[in-house]
Amino acid sequence: MEQIFVLLNFFATGAGLLVIAAVAAAIVLVWNWRIALLGIFVVQAGIGAIGVAVYELPAQWLGLQLIVTLLAAVVLAISAQQSAAARARRQAGNWVVRLLALIIAAFVWRQIDLSAVPPAMDASTTALLGWLALCVVLLLGLGDSPLFTTVGLLLWTMTGQFLLAVLIPSQNLFALIGGLGLLIALGGSYLMLLDVAPSAARASILTDITFPYSQRTATQQAASPDEDPMADMAPLPGFV
Repeated sequence: MEQIFVLLNFFATGAGLLVIAAVAAAIVLVWNWRIALLGIFVVQAGIGAIGVAVYELPAQWLGLQLIVTLLAAVVLAISAQQSAAARARRQAGNWVVRLLALIIAAFVWRQIDLSAVPPAMDASTTALLGWLALCVVLLLGLGDSPLFTTVGLLLWTMTGQFLLAVLIPSQNLFALIGGLGLLIALGGSYLMLLDVAPSAARASILTDITFPYSQRTATQQAASPDEDPMADMAPLPGFV
């Protein structure tokens, strides 16, 4: 286990920060569910390693977050395998549109001064968290896929948990946000499976308009195909 943490210390370097930012951008640019699920695990490992190596967070915190992220990725992968023709696996536009969105986000990111927010962190870590937040905005704004919405929310919880772990270190918060991440993954998995449910299995709501017609038209059309099935639904007055 210690050897794994030593290998993850790479993410605490300048090159490691660039790798984390590039992985987050690749999730938006490629828009592939396999890349997205692998990407959230790499991002979690990266910001977790930064927390342990730079901000002296406990190694158990990193191990817990990696386990939670792995479970969330497995749950989403199982649902993605069963939703081959659903919106969960469709791309949001083409790669040119997503590349232009990333360029605009990078321009905005360069214009915002994040060096002093929050003051407990160094400028490079704060800039990385700002970039992750912009990638989350792109994931939530470019499409309505349940899978990529869930991926964006998971990235958001990773960023928020890192901030809370540095500013307000508490084991209760670690467990609470980890459980929230699993709930988000389960909810996204349910929405992905619901998205591929056949329309015939969804029961229609009977109203006073559809109920008489749905109960009687089949029999009437079978008996007399040329007769209007709606004719006896509005009977004539008695004196006619």
